[in-house]
Order: sequence, then C-alpha cells, then structure tokens
Amino acid sequence: MTYYKVKKPSDLIPNYLDYVRNQIEESYVPDKIIPLAKHLEPKVEPIKIEVHKSDIKPPEKKMIDNTRFTLDKFKNVERNKSILDCACGGGGQMQELRKMGFKNVAGIELSSKFVITTKNANVAYGGVKADMHWVPFKDEAFDCVTSFHTIEHSYYPAKLLQEFWRVIKPKGRLFVILPYPDSGHENDFHVAKYMLGTNILDQGKSVIKFFEANGFYLTISERSCGLVNEPVMWLQFRKRLYKRGKPYKPWEDN
Repeated sequence: MTYYKVKKPSDLIPNYLDYVRNQIEESYVPDKIIPLAKHLEPKVEPIKIEVHKSDIKPPEKKMIDNTRFTLDKFKNVERNKSILDCACGGGGQMQELRKMGFKNVAGIELSSKFVITTKNANVAYGGVKADMHWVPFKDEAFDCVTSFHTIEHSYYPAKLLQEFWRVIKPKGRLFVILPYPDSGHENDFHVAKYMLGTNILDQGKSVIKFFEANGFYLTISERSCGLVNEPVMWLQFRKRLYKRGKPYKPWEDN
C-alpha cells in the first residue's frame, strides 16, 4: 500500500459546491468505462435440460455488511432508544432497525430522491434532507448515531464528528463502519481518508486517535472482511463528557 501525505479534502476538490454536487448527483466515476467493440454473436442452439423442482436450490441471499453490523450491535440495545442514521440513503438500515423493534429512528440524507424513499422505512421520523456537516437537530437529541461508510466521504470530518458529539446524549454511543485499509488513488471519492488515517497501515491507531481528538473514546473495535468490495473496521464509541473538570467541547480546543 502507498502511504500518502496527510491532505485536506479541499486539496482534492477545492470548491465545496463541486463536492456537494458530486455527492448529490453521484457523478464521480473512479475509472472510465471503455465500451467493448461489438462482435457478431455466433448462433448457438440452446440445449434443453430437464430439471426437477426438487433439485433447484434457491440462490443464497447475501447480507450486506451494514445489515450484519446493525443486527449484531443493536441486538442488546433498548428498543426505546432514539437513533440517528447519518447519510441514511434510501432508509435501508432504518428499516432494519424498525424490524428489530426500534421506533424512534431518524435519518439525514443529502440526496432528495433518497429522502423520498425513506418514507418506506416505516419509522417514526423518517429521513430529513440535510448536509451531514450541519445536523439539523438540537443538542443531545439522540441516544445513538450510526455512520456507515459515511465519514470517509466527509469534506469536514472533524466538524462532522463534533456534530455527532453535539447531538448524542451524555451516555450515548456512536456506531461507525469505515473502509480499512483504504488505499485507492489521490482522486478517490473518499476525500477524508487522509485526515482520518484510514490509508495508514498502523492497525487503525491513527483512525482511533482522530476520533479521540474530536470527543469520543473507543469501546469496541473489530475488523470485518466485509461484503462491499473492501475490508472494513467496525467501531463503537462513547461520548467523552468532561475534560479538565468541565464539560468537554472539542471545538473549543486550541
């Protein structure tokens, strides 16, 4: 793996509006797809094979990494807890939480088309269109925040974690999935990886240090092979409450 110098997302995408446009339109394409030349397909007579119904095995349905994480980490969480799903997409994980018995679930998502589909998640609050760097909820509104394959896309990762810190209750938790190791190229869509440290092969120590610098302490760290084209880290944090005898506000640090 190549070790990169620490960079800011603005070094890759100088204009924040361009970053937002890419996120909304999903216009980023890491590699150009070169169309294959058209060739005449030879005519082949199909072979008829008789198959008994009893011999047909239904295809196994693969469970995506996010769902595995949700089922595993939330199985012992009290069902009356309030949860915010950051970058909730179409509400898939919100729906999984609903199936598990959680009713107080909200989501934020930048794409309008995804926000509309969150209505199908059948949860109390549904999805809200918002930029994740400015979470539109009051202080200490949620018991838990989930961020699955999100923070590595952040333009202001420290600001995002501080927003999580703000909306999480004093005894609340932050659940995170991050790609690790996150290699890719310098024009990678994971613009925050240089600040997060997910591109550094140090067993995730740089990643944990970044979270600790922004108001959280680690409680659980696991590595998962993942089913989403890349290895990932499963992380669980608690909100750090006090520093030097007063309520800890990481954005006030010098």
